[in-house]
Amino acid sequence: MKDGLICVAAGTPSIRVADCAHNGAEIVRLMEEAQEQGVKILVLPELCLTGYTCGDLFLQDTLLDGALEALRSVMQATQHLEVLCALGMPLRAGGKLYNCAVVIQYGQVVTAVPKTHIPNYGEFYEQRWFASGEGLFFDHSFLVRLPHLEEGWQELYGASPLMECPDVPGLRIGVELCEDLWVSDPPSRTLAEYGATVILNLSASNEIVGKSSYRRNLVVGQSGRLCCGYVYADAGEGESTTDLVFSASLPAAAKTWMIIPLGIAAFVVFYAVFYFAITKFDLKTPGREDEDEEAEKKVVLANNNYTEVASAVLAAVGGKENVKEVGYCATRLRFEVKDNTKVDEKAVKAAGAAGVIRPSKNACQVIIGTKVQFVYDELKKML
Repeated sequence: MKDGLICVAAGTPSIRVADCAHNGAEIVRLMEEAQEQGVKILVLPELCLTGYTCGDLFLQDTLLDGALEALRSVMQATQHLEVLCALGMPLRAGGKLYNCAVVIQYGQVVTAVPKTHIPNYGEFYEQRWFASGEGLFFDHSFLVRLPHLEEGWQELYGASPLMECPDVPGLRIGVELCEDLWVSDPPSRTLAEYGATVILNLSASNEIVGKSSYRRNLVVGQSGRLCCGYVYADAGEGESTTDLVFSASLPAAAKTWMIIPLGIAAFVVFYAVFYFAITKFDLKTPGREDEDEEAEKKVVLANNNYTEVASAVLAAVGGKENVKEVGYCATRLRFEVKDNTKVDEKAVKAAGAAGVIRPSKNACQVIIGTKVQFVYDELKKML
């Protein structure tokens, strides 16, 4: 810690669902990279050691035992690293299965924190596999079996979601998992009341329209309300093997260099789409509409007998039997006609108008000029 600041990071490993050995190696790679960059606290996604989308494989001892052995391998490979890392994995305790955050440093397990709020709505059905950790914080009845660094097993009593760092004054680290943040009373509120200054959230939040910005605002808002740092790690594309899509949302991280290629790509897409729409449908863009209107205001009606002009225009658009609706704007009579093929442009011009515009299949606009209201008034009398 320097000048009251500490370097934290969120990471998303490139995982393979249910391949614990591969996922463990990816976690080690990220921890080593974090160490090289001076990171002191690293948070990784929910269930990243197994993969979040394992489904009913969570009920198989082969996967659960494989996750424990993979954790041992991670501990062995990182026992020389100072970085404190929170990673996600399933743990058995008291005949139940819990979705847990396991925090390790220097090859040792610091704590294991079970998820409190288990989602069971929409695309989520975690209650099929996992039990809630509600009421287990600091409860010594929560007993989990974890690997020793070299061989054998150790028992960890109590789920402590709050860690104090004696060597770093003022640093207290709290842990919660995914859905815990989305509920009305998140565990992080209690952790902040107990003095947490940094909250870590291990998540596997899928993507739907609008969710990314909402999730970012949720993280920012929680950090502001609790007056603490909030570091959020989300699952990535390696999880997208079923009907859900994950995109590695890391609200505490930034990749500013991506602005340039993303900006170029967005420009090309928007330019192509709008150019096609404007030319195909003759859309009036800023600068074009004003010029057209100014030009039409200079149009002089060739015949000042408004009744005669109205009668001729009505006949030229196919008679009143062809007119469904009529209106006007600053310079044009706007017709909605039944059959646009009956509109005779030569007859319209012979009536004294400047021309005809056909913006759609059943729309017809006759350019009259600034005297359009007088012609319209006479036209309405004839319909």
